[in-house]
Amino acid sequence: LASAVGMAVAADHEGDRDPPLFGGKTHHESSVVPGEEATLLGATEQVEPEDEAELGNVSKHAPVAAAEMSLWIGRIRRFELGGLTFYVGPHWCFSVVMLGVINAVGWAYTGGIAIYASGLQTVLGIGVTLASTLSFLDCALSEPGIVHPAAGSPGGKLKPEQLIPSTGRRYCTACDIPQLVGMYHCNYCQVCIAGWDHHCPWMGKCIGANNLQSFYRFLTVSMSSLVFVVVMTLVSTG
Repeated sequence: LASAVGMAVAADHEGDRDPPLFGGKTHHESSVVPGEEATLLGATEQVEPEDEAELGNVSKHAPVAAAEMSLWIGRIRRFELGGLTFYVGPHWCFSVVMLGVINAVGWAYTGGIAIYASGLQTVLGIGVTLASTLSFLDCALSEPGIVHPAAGSPGGKLKPEQLIPSTGRRYCTACDIPQLVGMYHCNYCQVCIAGWDHHCPWMGKCIGANNLQSFYRFLTVSMSSLVFVVVMTLVSTG
């Protein structure tokens, strides 16, 4: 009788468990922190004590695989096109304005002045316009150094607002991760950025460890192009 009761309880216990959703892993197979809840499509389940030994070495802040990354990381939109990955920030409208200004100045000079001055000026006008456009897009669409939040983190704005990059002793409560030296939680992008330099609305998002060099490259190319356009305009119309 005791054996039959034990088998019935075990069967009932197994029946209470949710089956894998959409072919996914069960909670025995997933990377879950001991004692914490794992959320899957809005449903939560508690890790059982017998699973804790198996999961004891799993880090809460383990990196998320690329295939599992959300299309939205904070307020930064990640998407793929033609095998390339692009990141568009919350201030994308300012980027559109900047791109329009770059091309308006470049093509106005090329089509309104250079084409009547010489073939060389026309070629150079096209060259500096394209160089400025491409260097801008390279920075505006690049990944700034996003540090992925922990699963189940509250996200959003950090309160109180972080004023300076971390010295390595700060914990981001919005992303629920410890901040390494140089990390900063941007309340515009609503995500932590490694090697944070500043938030640039003209690039649509933050400038950090992964796009700082492309930002400097854009400044160098665009300023050089602007100087060329101004000088050649004065020479051609003087």
